[in-house]
Amino acid sequence: MQKESDKIMSDVEPWIEHGQKVHINAIAKDGKFFDTKTGKEIELKEGAELKMIVPIQYIPEEQLKNHNENKERTLLKKGSNLYFKFRANNEVICFDVLILNDLILESKGDKLGRLKNCKCIVSSKNGKIKELKTDSLNQAFTRASIIVRPENPSHNCNVFKSFYYEGRTLDCLR
Repeated sequence: MQKESDKIMSDVEPWIEHGQKVHINAIAKDGKFFDTKTGKEIELKEGAELKMIVPIQYIPEEQLKNHNENKERTLLKKGSNLYFKFRANNEVICFDVLILNDLILESKGDKLGRLKNCKCIVSSKNGKIKELKTDSLNQAFTRASIIVRPENPSHNCNVFKSFYYEGRTLDCLR
């Protein structure tokens, strides 16, 4: 039987799963890419996945719409339950989050999307927070952190990596 952690990793994009990355500055010429440092043609192994950053003036007009379009996508429906956790006073505290609006991801072109604000209710399993109403997931984490661990120097997070839905991070849904 496949472990949950293995299942989560199989859904993660390959360049994240393999860890280390190399940044290559390149120029396109005659349909090929050349390393600007060495001048040599860039050769990659089969299956390599790339993320390209290209000045807009170099994208043909007929392809521009695909890479510049604003989109909204519902990640989770209102009433869905999320959770996050953090360490405070040598214990791990888990927080339940009920989202009161659809959780919407907005993105432009191929960029990673951002979440729109989503009202939610937070409660903690240890009883320190019974019902905390917030306007966003980020605010939910920040306010819970301030209440439970006020001495902490930082109270922010990346919600895509810190919030879980059915055992998977929101990053897996993005």
